Amino acid sequence: MRLSPLLFGVITFGALSAFCVRRDGLRIEADVKTRVSRALTGLQFTWATLRVSGRDVVLSGIAPTAESRDRAIHEAGAVRGVRVVDASALGVVSRK
Repeated sequence: MRLSPLLFGVITFGALSAFCVRRDGLRIEADVKTRVSRALTGLQFTWATLRVSGRDVVLSGIAPTAESRDRAIHEAGAVRGVRVVDASALGVVSRK
């Protein structure tokens, strides 16, 4: 059985598309991580660690105050290219 030219074209297009999406996705992820890291480090938020998945940022760590936690969330979300910031792993030093 011969592959029709149309089927061959569809398969080739699909393979190339998957390759490009994967390659560019990694580049976008690295870019977002670099820019968010710079933003947080520039504000002396060295207590915050981040993980990036695509354009989504996950912040974790223990903030010294609720205000600094909220500012880190805001600043990370303000970086161009960030889709969403998950701050569920951010804590605040308890004041007893």
